[in-house]
Amino acid sequence: MRHSSTPRRRGGSATRPVASAAAVLLIALAALVPSPSIASTLTAPATTGPTTTAAATTGSTTTPTRATPDPRLLETRNRFFGRANVDQRTARPRADRIVLSWFGVTNFAMAIRGHVVLLDAWVPRGVYSGYVPTDAAELARLRPSHVYIGHGHWDHAMDAVPIARASGATLVGSAEHCAFLRREEPAPDCVAVSPADAGPGSTRRAPGPAGVAVTAMRHVHSGPSLPSELREPFVPLPSPTILEHPTNVTDALELLSHLADPEGGTLLYRFEVGDHALTWNDSAGPLEGTAAGDAVVAALRAQGPADVQVGAIQGFNQFTNGLRDPMTYVRAIRPRVFVPTHHDDWQPGITTRAAAMRPVLERALQRDVPAAIRPELRFIEDPRDYVRPDALTFAVPVPRPVPAATCVGPRRVRAALTGDVHDVRSVRFLRAGAASRVAVRAPFARTLRVRRAHRMRAAPLRARVRWRDGTRSTLRASSRTCR
Repeated sequence: MRHSSTPRRRGGSATRPVASAAAVLLIALAALVPSPSIASTLTAPATTGPTTTAAATTGSTTTPTRATPDPRLLETRNRFFGRANVDQRTARPRADRIVLSWFGVTNFAMAIRGHVVLLDAWVPRGVYSGYVPTDAAELARLRPSHVYIGHGHWDHAMDAVPIARASGATLVGSAEHCAFLRREEPAPDCVAVSPADAGPGSTRRAPGPAGVAVTAMRHVHSGPSLPSELREPFVPLPSPTILEHPTNVTDALELLSHLADPEGGTLLYRFEVGDHALTWNDSAGPLEGTAAGDAVVAALRAQGPADVQVGAIQGFNQFTNGLRDPMTYVRAIRPRVFVPTHHDDWQPGITTRAAAMRPVLERALQRDVPAAIRPELRFIEDPRDYVRPDALTFAVPVPRPVPAATCVGPRRVRAALTGDVHDVRSVRFLRAGAASRVAVRAPFARTLRVRRAHRMRAAPLRARVRWRDGTRSTLRASSRTCR
Protein backbone atom coordinates (compact mmCIF):
# COMPACT_ATOMS: atom_id res chain seq x y z
CA MET A 1 0.00 0.00 0.00
CA ARG A 2 1.36 3.37 -0.96
CA HIS A 3 1.80 6.00 1.72
CA SER A 4 1.99 9.07 -0.48
CA SER A 5 -0.07 11.01 -2.93
CA THR A 6 2.91 11.23 -5.29
CA PRO A 7 1.74 9.84 -8.67
CA ARG A 8 3.64 7.00 -10.27
CA ARG A 9 5.39 7.87 -13.51
CA ARG A 10 4.91 5.48 -16.38
CA GLY A 11 7.87 3.13 -16.54
CA GLY A 12 9.33 4.49 -13.33
CA SER A 13 8.85 4.00 -9.61
CA ALA A 14 7.76 6.50 -7.05
CA THR A 15 9.97 6.82 -4.00
CA ARG A 16 8.06 6.39 -0.78
CA PRO A 17 8.20 9.48 1.43
CA VAL A 18 8.87 9.46 5.14
CA ALA A 19 6.08 7.70 7.04
CA SER A 20 3.47 9.59 8.97
CA ALA A 21 4.66 11.63 11.92
CA ALA A 22 2.58 9.48 14.24
CA ALA A 23 4.26 6.27 13.07
CA VAL A 24 7.76 7.73 13.36
CA LEU A 25 7.01 9.03 16.85
CA LEU A 26 5.76 5.61 17.91
CA ILE A 27 8.92 4.00 16.58
CA ALA A 28 11.10 6.51 18.36
CA LEU A 29 9.33 5.74 21.64
CA ALA A 30 9.69 1.98 21.17
CA ALA A 31 10.64 -0.03 24.20
CA LEU A 32 14.36 -0.72 24.18
CA VAL A 33 13.94 -4.48 24.25
CA PRO A 34 16.72 -6.18 22.26
CA SER A 35 15.88 -8.91 19.81
CA PRO A 36 17.95 -10.73 17.20
CA SER A 37 17.82 -9.38 13.67
CA ILE A 38 15.90 -11.39 11.12
CA ALA A 39 18.95 -11.78 8.91
CA SER A 40 20.92 -13.39 11.75
CA THR A 41 18.28 -16.10 12.16
CA LEU A 42 18.28 -17.14 8.51
CA THR A 43 20.55 -19.84 7.19
CA ALA A 44 21.56 -21.03 3.75
CA PRO A 45 19.07 -23.21 1.85
CA ALA A 46 18.97 -26.87 2.75
CA THR A 47 17.78 -29.87 0.77
CA THR A 48 14.04 -29.45 0.33
CA GLY A 49 12.92 -32.82 -0.86
CA PRO A 50 12.37 -36.05 1.00
CA THR A 51 14.93 -38.81 1.32
CA THR A 52 13.64 -41.88 -0.51
CA THR A 53 14.24 -45.05 1.47
CA ALA A 54 12.66 -47.70 -0.73
CA ALA A 55 10.72 -48.17 -3.93
CA ALA A 56 8.03 -50.77 -4.40
CA THR A 57 5.91 -51.87 -7.33
CA THR A 58 3.01 -54.24 -6.71
CA GLY A 59 -0.15 -55.28 -8.43
CA SER A 60 -2.14 -52.37 -7.02
CA THR A 61 -3.06 -49.39 -9.13
CA THR A 62 -0.55 -47.12 -7.43
CA THR A 63 2.14 -48.05 -4.94
CA PRO A 64 4.17 -45.09 -3.64
CA THR A 65 7.59 -45.57 -2.13
CA ARG A 66 8.36 -44.69 1.45
CA ALA A 67 10.20 -41.46 2.02
CA THR A 68 11.55 -39.51 4.97
CA PRO A 69 11.00 -35.74 4.76
CA ASP A 70 13.06 -33.06 6.41
CA PRO A 71 11.41 -32.85 9.88
CA ARG A 72 11.59 -29.04 10.07
CA LEU A 73 10.19 -28.70 6.57
CA LEU A 74 7.31 -31.03 7.42
CA GLU A 75 6.59 -29.27 10.71
CA THR A 76 6.55 -25.82 9.10
CA ARG A 77 4.37 -26.85 6.17
CA ASN A 78 1.94 -28.60 8.51
CA ARG A 79 1.62 -25.37 10.49
CA PHE A 80 1.05 -23.13 7.47
CA PHE A 81 -1.05 -25.43 5.29
CA GLY A 82 -2.64 -27.92 7.70
CA ARG A 83 -1.61 -31.50 8.33
CA ALA A 84 -4.48 -32.81 6.20
CA ASN A 85 -3.14 -30.85 3.20
CA VAL A 86 0.48 -32.05 3.43
CA ASP A 87 1.81 -35.50 2.54
CA GLN A 88 3.45 -36.70 5.76
CA ARG A 89 5.85 -38.94 3.80
CA THR A 90 7.23 -36.23 1.54
CA ALA A 91 6.19 -32.84 3.06
CA ARG A 92 4.61 -32.04 -0.29
CA PRO A 93 1.29 -30.14 -0.22
CA ARG A 94 -1.71 -31.76 -1.85
CA ALA A 95 -1.88 -31.11 -5.57
CA ASP A 96 -5.68 -30.87 -5.48
CA ARG A 97 -5.79 -27.99 -3.01
CA ILE A 98 -4.90 -24.31 -3.05
CA VAL A 99 -4.17 -23.18 0.51
CA LEU A 100 -3.36 -19.59 1.46
CA SER A 101 -1.88 -18.83 4.86
CA TRP A 102 -1.98 -15.12 5.72
CA PHE A 103 0.82 -13.39 7.60
CA GLY A 104 -0.26 -9.77 7.41
CA VAL A 105 -1.10 -6.99 4.92
CA THR A 106 -1.17 -8.77 1.51
CA ASN A 107 1.48 -11.34 2.42
CA PHE A 108 0.56 -15.01 1.96
CA ALA A 109 2.25 -18.39 1.87
CA MET A 110 0.44 -20.34 -0.85
CA ALA A 111 0.42 -24.07 -1.53
CA ILE A 112 -0.61 -24.59 -5.13
CA ARG A 113 -0.40 -27.67 -7.33
CA GLY A 114 1.78 -29.39 -4.74
CA HIS A 115 4.28 -26.52 -4.55
CA VAL A 116 4.87 -23.59 -2.19
CA VAL A 117 5.23 -19.92 -3.16
CA LEU A 118 5.04 -16.61 -1.32
CA LEU A 119 2.88 -13.66 -2.34
CA ASP A 120 4.79 -10.59 -1.09
CA ALA A 121 7.29 -10.98 1.72
CA TRP A 122 7.04 -8.96 4.92
CA VAL A 123 6.14 -10.00 8.43
CA PRO A 124 4.63 -6.83 10.00
CA ARG A 125 6.83 -5.32 12.71
CA GLY A 126 8.49 -2.05 13.60
CA VAL A 127 5.53 -0.17 15.02
CA TYR A 128 4.41 -3.38 16.72
CA SER A 129 6.36 -6.55 17.48
CA GLY A 130 5.04 -10.08 17.77
CA TYR A 131 1.53 -9.29 16.51
CA VAL A 132 1.84 -11.75 13.61
CA PRO A 133 2.84 -15.23 14.88
CA THR A 134 5.69 -15.95 12.48
CA ASP A 135 8.94 -14.48 11.21
CA ALA A 136 11.08 -14.44 8.08
CA ALA A 137 13.18 -17.37 9.28
CA GLU A 138 10.09 -19.59 9.52
CA LEU A 139 8.90 -18.47 6.08
CA ALA A 140 12.27 -19.46 4.64
CA ARG A 141 11.86 -22.92 6.21
CA LEU A 142 8.79 -23.40 4.01
CA ARG A 143 11.26 -23.61 1.09
CA PRO A 144 9.15 -21.64 -1.40
CA SER A 145 10.10 -22.01 -5.05
CA HIS A 146 9.11 -18.41 -5.91
CA VAL A 147 8.40 -15.13 -4.14
CA TYR A 148 6.04 -12.91 -6.17
CA ILE A 149 6.41 -9.17 -5.52
CA GLY A 150 3.34 -7.02 -6.13
CA HIS A 151 5.25 -3.80 -5.45
CA GLY A 152 8.37 -2.78 -3.62
CA HIS A 153 7.23 -0.83 -0.55
CA TRP A 154 8.45 -2.12 2.79
CA ASP A 155 5.09 -3.61 3.82
CA HIS A 156 5.28 -5.91 0.80
CA ALA A 157 8.93 -6.70 0.07
CA MET A 158 11.15 -5.91 3.07
CA ASP A 159 11.86 -9.59 3.84
CA ALA A 160 12.08 -10.78 0.23
CA VAL A 161 15.87 -10.81 -0.08
CA PRO A 162 16.69 -12.56 3.23
CA ILE A 163 14.02 -15.20 2.57
CA ALA A 164 15.29 -15.80 -0.97
CA ARG A 165 18.89 -16.13 0.22
CA ALA A 166 17.97 -18.60 2.95
CA SER A 167 15.52 -20.71 0.94
CA GLY A 168 16.90 -20.51 -2.59
CA ALA A 169 13.59 -19.07 -3.86
CA THR A 170 13.42 -17.10 -7.09
CA LEU A 171 12.10 -13.55 -6.75
CA VAL A 172 9.60 -12.44 -9.41
CA GLY A 173 8.72 -8.80 -10.05
CA SER A 174 9.18 -5.82 -12.32
CA ALA A 175 12.49 -4.69 -13.78
CA GLU A 176 12.53 -1.93 -11.14
CA HIS A 177 11.90 -4.40 -8.31
CA CYS A 178 14.74 -6.64 -9.43
CA ALA A 179 17.17 -3.75 -9.86
CA PHE A 180 16.46 -2.56 -6.31
CA LEU A 181 16.48 -6.02 -4.70
CA ARG A 182 19.80 -6.94 -6.35
CA ARG A 183 21.62 -3.91 -4.94
CA GLU A 184 23.24 -5.91 -2.12
CA GLU A 185 25.63 -8.83 -2.46
CA PRO A 186 25.10 -11.69 -2.75
CA ALA A 187 22.40 -10.63 -5.19
CA PRO A 188 19.32 -12.87 -5.16
CA ASP A 189 17.93 -14.57 -8.25
CA CYS A 190 15.23 -12.21 -9.53
CA VAL A 191 13.23 -12.59 -12.74
CA ALA A 192 11.90 -9.35 -14.22
CA VAL A 193 8.53 -10.09 -15.84
CA SER A 194 7.55 -6.48 -16.56
CA PRO A 195 9.98 -4.05 -18.24
CA ALA A 196 10.44 -0.55 -16.90
CA ASP A 197 8.60 0.98 -19.86
CA ALA A 198 5.54 -1.30 -19.57
CA GLY A 199 2.26 0.59 -19.55
CA PRO A 200 -0.81 -0.10 -17.40
CA GLY A 201 -2.62 -3.22 -18.54
CA SER A 202 0.46 -4.83 -20.15
CA THR A 203 0.46 -8.54 -19.37
CA ARG A 204 3.26 -11.10 -19.59
CA ARG A 205 3.91 -14.69 -18.65
CA ALA A 206 5.75 -15.18 -15.38
CA PRO A 207 7.77 -18.16 -14.14
CA GLY A 208 6.01 -20.52 -11.79
CA PRO A 209 5.96 -24.05 -10.39
CA ALA A 210 5.25 -27.01 -12.65
CA GLY A 211 1.57 -27.24 -13.48
CA VAL A 212 0.81 -23.59 -12.67
CA ALA A 213 0.39 -20.95 -15.39
CA VAL A 214 1.27 -17.49 -14.05
CA THR A 215 0.73 -14.08 -15.66
CA ALA A 216 1.74 -10.66 -14.37
CA MET A 217 -0.05 -7.42 -15.25
CA ARG A 218 1.01 -3.80 -14.66
CA HIS A 219 -1.74 -1.84 -12.98
CA VAL A 220 -2.16 1.20 -10.73
CA HIS A 221 -1.04 1.69 -7.14
CA SER A 222 -3.37 3.04 -4.46
CA GLY A 223 -3.62 6.81 -4.32
CA PRO A 224 -6.07 9.58 -3.39
CA SER A 225 -8.40 11.27 -5.84
CA LEU A 226 -11.23 13.78 -5.65
CA PRO A 227 -14.64 12.34 -4.80
CA SER A 228 -16.45 11.16 -7.93
CA GLU A 229 -19.76 10.81 -6.10
CA LEU A 230 -20.96 10.51 -2.54
CA ARG A 231 -19.62 7.29 -1.02
CA GLU A 232 -19.18 6.04 2.50
CA PRO A 233 -15.64 6.97 3.61
CA PHE A 234 -13.58 4.79 5.89
CA VAL A 235 -11.60 6.53 8.63
CA PRO A 236 -9.83 4.03 10.92
CA LEU A 237 -10.03 4.49 14.66
CA PRO A 238 -7.08 3.56 16.92
CA SER A 239 -6.91 -0.02 18.21
CA PRO A 240 -5.21 -1.44 21.33
CA THR A 241 -2.64 -3.34 19.24
CA ILE A 242 0.22 -0.97 20.01
CA LEU A 243 -0.33 -1.40 23.75
CA GLU A 244 -0.67 -5.17 23.54
CA HIS A 245 2.32 -5.68 21.23
CA PRO A 246 4.88 -2.90 21.85
CA THR A 247 7.84 -2.82 19.52
CA ASN A 248 11.53 -3.24 20.30
CA VAL A 249 14.52 -1.25 19.15
CA THR A 250 15.72 -3.84 16.61
CA ASP A 251 12.41 -4.04 14.78
CA ALA A 252 11.96 -0.25 14.93
CA LEU A 253 15.39 0.50 13.47
CA GLU A 254 14.97 -2.13 10.75
CA LEU A 255 11.68 -0.56 9.70
CA LEU A 256 13.18 2.94 9.66
CA SER A 257 15.90 1.73 7.28
CA HIS A 258 13.26 0.62 4.73
CA LEU A 259 10.76 3.49 4.83
CA ALA A 260 12.07 4.92 1.54
CA ASP A 261 11.98 1.62 -0.41
CA PRO A 262 10.52 2.50 -3.84
CA GLU A 263 7.29 1.17 -5.29
CA GLY A 264 8.95 0.06 -8.51
CA GLY A 265 5.67 -0.36 -10.38
CA THR A 266 2.67 -2.41 -9.26
CA LEU A 267 1.87 -5.90 -10.55
CA LEU A 268 -1.24 -8.08 -10.38
CA TYR A 269 -0.74 -11.84 -10.71
CA ARG A 270 -3.08 -14.53 -12.00
CA PHE A 271 -2.41 -18.19 -11.16
CA GLU A 272 -4.12 -20.92 -13.21
CA VAL A 273 -4.30 -24.63 -12.42
CA GLY A 274 -6.29 -26.34 -15.12
CA ASP A 275 -9.60 -24.47 -15.30
CA HIS A 276 -9.17 -22.86 -11.88
CA ALA A 277 -7.91 -19.25 -11.69
CA LEU A 278 -6.80 -17.21 -8.67
CA THR A 279 -6.03 -13.49 -8.97
CA TRP A 280 -3.97 -11.59 -6.38
CA ASN A 281 -3.55 -7.81 -6.31
CA ASP A 282 -1.68 -6.21 -3.41
CA SER A 283 -2.92 -2.69 -4.19
CA ALA A 284 -6.05 -1.18 -5.77
CA GLY A 285 -5.55 2.13 -7.51
CA PRO A 286 -8.03 4.69 -8.87
CA LEU A 287 -9.12 3.36 -12.27
CA GLU A 288 -12.23 5.40 -13.04
CA GLY A 289 -11.96 8.24 -15.53
CA THR A 290 -8.33 7.72 -16.61
CA ALA A 291 -6.70 6.21 -19.69
CA ALA A 292 -4.48 4.05 -17.46
CA GLY A 293 -7.52 2.80 -15.59
CA ASP A 294 -9.39 2.00 -18.80
CA ALA A 295 -6.40 -0.04 -20.02
CA VAL A 296 -6.24 -2.01 -16.77
CA VAL A 297 -10.00 -2.75 -16.75
CA ALA A 298 -9.89 -3.91 -20.38
CA ALA A 299 -6.94 -6.21 -19.67
CA LEU A 300 -8.61 -7.69 -16.59
CA ARG A 301 -11.82 -8.40 -18.48
CA ALA A 302 -9.84 -10.02 -21.29
CA GLN A 303 -8.40 -12.54 -18.81
CA GLY A 304 -11.84 -13.88 -18.04
CA PRO A 305 -13.47 -14.40 -14.64
CA ALA A 306 -11.44 -15.74 -11.72
CA ASP A 307 -12.58 -18.36 -9.26
CA VAL A 308 -10.92 -16.50 -6.39
CA GLN A 309 -9.71 -12.92 -6.07
CA VAL A 310 -7.44 -12.01 -3.16
CA GLY A 311 -7.54 -8.23 -3.35
CA ALA A 312 -6.36 -5.19 -1.40
CA ILE A 313 -9.16 -2.99 -0.04
CA GLN A 314 -7.17 -0.55 2.09
CA GLY A 315 -5.85 2.57 0.37
CA PHE A 316 -5.52 6.30 0.51
CA ASN A 317 -8.66 6.78 -1.55
CA GLN A 318 -10.72 5.28 1.28
CA PHE A 319 -10.84 8.71 2.95
CA THR A 320 -12.52 10.44 -0.02
CA ASN A 321 -14.01 7.67 -2.15
CA GLY A 322 -14.53 4.85 0.32
CA LEU A 323 -14.05 1.42 -1.29
CA ARG A 324 -14.79 2.61 -4.83
CA ASP A 325 -11.44 1.47 -6.23
CA PRO A 326 -11.45 -2.10 -4.86
CA MET A 327 -15.00 -2.53 -6.19
CA THR A 328 -13.82 -1.48 -9.67
CA TYR A 329 -11.33 -4.35 -9.56
CA VAL A 330 -14.02 -6.78 -8.39
CA ARG A 331 -16.32 -5.83 -11.27
CA ALA A 332 -13.51 -6.25 -13.80
CA ILE A 333 -12.14 -9.54 -12.40
CA ARG A 334 -15.60 -11.06 -11.68
CA PRO A 335 -14.48 -13.61 -9.08
CA ARG A 336 -16.75 -16.26 -7.61
CA VAL A 337 -15.09 -15.73 -4.21
CA PHE A 338 -13.59 -12.46 -2.98
CA VAL A 339 -10.99 -12.45 -0.18
CA PRO A 340 -10.21 -8.94 1.11
CA THR A 341 -6.67 -8.20 2.23
CA HIS A 342 -4.47 -5.21 3.10
CA HIS A 343 -7.07 -4.37 5.71
CA ASP A 344 -5.43 -5.38 8.99
CA ASP A 345 -3.75 -3.29 11.69
CA TRP A 346 -0.15 -2.74 10.60
CA GLN A 347 0.40 1.06 10.88
CA PRO A 348 -1.39 3.39 13.32
CA GLY A 349 -3.07 6.38 11.75
CA ILE A 350 -4.09 4.73 8.50
CA THR A 351 -5.03 1.23 9.70
CA THR A 352 -7.08 -0.52 12.35
CA ARG A 353 -8.19 -4.09 12.87
CA ALA A 354 -9.95 -5.73 9.93
CA ALA A 355 -13.23 -6.34 11.76
CA ALA A 356 -13.95 -2.59 11.59
CA MET A 357 -13.90 -2.71 7.76
CA ARG A 358 -16.25 -5.65 7.34
CA PRO A 359 -19.59 -3.76 7.45
CA VAL A 360 -18.20 -1.06 5.15
CA LEU A 361 -17.05 -3.71 2.66
CA GLU A 362 -20.35 -5.57 2.78
CA ARG A 363 -22.26 -2.37 2.00
CA ALA A 364 -19.86 -1.51 -0.84
CA LEU A 365 -20.36 -4.94 -2.44
CA GLN A 366 -24.12 -4.51 -2.27
CA ARG A 367 -24.02 -1.00 -3.69
CA ASP A 368 -21.29 -1.17 -6.34
CA VAL A 369 -21.30 -4.77 -7.65
CA PRO A 370 -24.35 -6.01 -9.61
CA ALA A 371 -26.05 -9.04 -8.10
CA ALA A 372 -25.34 -11.15 -11.19
CA ILE A 373 -21.59 -10.94 -10.64
CA ARG A 374 -21.45 -10.25 -6.90
CA PRO A 375 -18.95 -12.70 -5.35
CA GLU A 376 -19.16 -14.73 -2.20
CA LEU A 377 -17.26 -12.86 0.53
CA ARG A 378 -14.62 -14.87 2.39
CA PHE A 379 -13.62 -12.40 5.09
CA ILE A 380 -10.39 -12.82 7.05
CA GLU A 381 -9.47 -10.70 10.04
CA ASP A 382 -6.55 -10.05 12.32
CA PRO A 383 -5.21 -11.49 14.49
CA ARG A 384 -7.59 -14.49 14.41
CA ASP A 385 -6.79 -15.59 10.86
CA TYR A 386 -3.02 -15.12 10.78
CA VAL A 387 -1.33 -18.41 9.80
CA ARG A 388 -4.69 -20.20 9.80
CA PRO A 389 -4.82 -22.50 6.75
CA ASP A 390 -8.42 -23.64 7.21
CA ALA A 391 -9.59 -20.07 6.57
CA LEU A 392 -8.53 -20.15 2.91
CA THR A 393 -8.47 -23.68 1.50
CA PHE A 394 -9.90 -24.30 -1.97
CA ALA A 395 -10.40 -27.64 -3.72
CA VAL A 396 -8.93 -27.83 -7.21
CA PRO A 397 -9.65 -31.14 -8.98
CA VAL A 398 -6.50 -32.41 -10.66
CA PRO A 399 -6.96 -35.71 -12.54
CA ARG A 400 -4.06 -38.15 -12.28
CA PRO A 401 -2.57 -39.21 -15.61
CA VAL A 402 -3.56 -42.60 -16.98
CA PRO A 403 -1.69 -44.85 -19.40
CA ALA A 404 -3.23 -45.55 -22.79
CA ALA A 405 -2.21 -47.83 -25.66
CA THR A 406 -2.89 -47.50 -29.39
CA CYS A 407 -2.03 -49.95 -32.14
CA VAL A 408 0.22 -48.28 -34.69
CA GLY A 409 1.05 -51.35 -36.78
CA PRO A 410 1.53 -55.10 -36.62
CA ARG A 411 3.05 -55.99 -33.24
CA ARG A 412 3.53 -52.28 -32.46
CA VAL A 413 1.83 -50.45 -29.57
CA ARG A 414 2.10 -46.72 -28.91
CA ALA A 415 1.98 -46.23 -25.13
CA ALA A 416 1.49 -42.84 -23.57
CA LEU A 417 0.43 -41.09 -20.39
CA THR A 418 -2.70 -39.00 -20.91
CA GLY A 419 -4.09 -36.25 -18.71
CA ASP A 420 -2.15 -33.98 -16.38
CA VAL A 421 1.52 -35.01 -16.45
CA HIS A 422 3.08 -31.98 -14.72
CA ASP A 423 4.07 -34.05 -11.68
CA VAL A 424 5.70 -36.82 -13.73
CA ARG A 425 9.50 -36.95 -13.78
CA SER A 426 9.91 -40.12 -15.85
CA VAL A 427 7.98 -43.20 -16.97
CA ARG A 428 8.72 -46.64 -18.38
CA PHE A 429 6.00 -48.65 -20.14
CA LEU A 430 5.66 -52.43 -19.97
CA ARG A 431 3.35 -54.85 -21.73
CA ALA A 432 3.55 -58.60 -21.92
CA GLY A 433 6.60 -59.33 -23.97
CA ALA A 434 7.80 -55.73 -24.32
CA ALA A 435 9.38 -52.92 -22.29
CA SER A 436 10.18 -49.38 -23.38
CA ARG A 437 13.09 -47.10 -22.71
CA VAL A 438 12.53 -44.54 -19.96
CA ALA A 439 10.74 -41.38 -21.12
CA VAL A 440 11.95 -38.32 -19.24
CA ARG A 441 9.97 -35.50 -20.84
CA ALA A 442 6.46 -34.80 -22.07
CA PRO A 443 4.52 -36.13 -23.90
CA PHE A 444 5.82 -39.27 -22.10
CA ALA A 445 5.16 -41.70 -24.93
CA ARG A 446 7.02 -44.69 -26.33
CA THR A 447 6.39 -47.29 -29.04
CA LEU A 448 6.58 -50.92 -27.91
CA ARG A 449 7.37 -53.80 -30.27
CA VAL A 450 5.39 -56.84 -29.10
CA ARG A 451 6.99 -60.22 -29.50
CA ARG A 452 5.36 -62.63 -31.96
CA ALA A 453 4.31 -65.03 -29.19
CA HIS A 454 2.28 -62.23 -27.52
CA ARG A 455 0.81 -60.50 -30.55
CA MET A 456 -2.56 -62.27 -30.28
CA ARG A 457 -2.82 -61.84 -26.52
CA ALA A 458 -4.60 -59.01 -24.74
CA ALA A 459 -2.51 -57.83 -21.83
CA PRO A 460 -2.55 -54.89 -19.43
CA LEU A 461 -0.30 -51.92 -20.04
CA ARG A 462 1.76 -50.87 -17.05
CA ALA A 463 3.42 -47.51 -16.58
CA ARG A 464 6.11 -47.31 -13.94
CA VAL A 465 6.07 -43.63 -12.99
CA ARG A 466 8.60 -41.67 -11.02
CA TRP A 467 7.00 -38.50 -9.64
CA ARG A 468 8.67 -35.16 -9.06
CA ASP A 469 8.53 -35.63 -5.30
CA GLY A 470 10.71 -38.75 -5.59
CA THR A 471 8.00 -41.36 -5.10
CA ARG A 472 7.17 -44.10 -7.58
CA SER A 473 3.90 -45.69 -8.67
CA THR A 474 2.69 -48.29 -11.12
CA LEU A 475 -0.34 -47.26 -13.19
CA ARG A 476 -2.32 -49.84 -15.16
CA ALA A 477 -4.66 -49.82 -18.14
CA SER A 478 -6.10 -52.35 -20.55
CA SER A 479 -4.25 -52.85 -23.83
CA ARG A 480 -5.65 -53.84 -27.21
CA THR A 481 -4.32 -56.75 -29.21
CA CYS A 482 -2.35 -55.64 -32.28
CA ARG A 483 -2.54 -58.30 -34.99
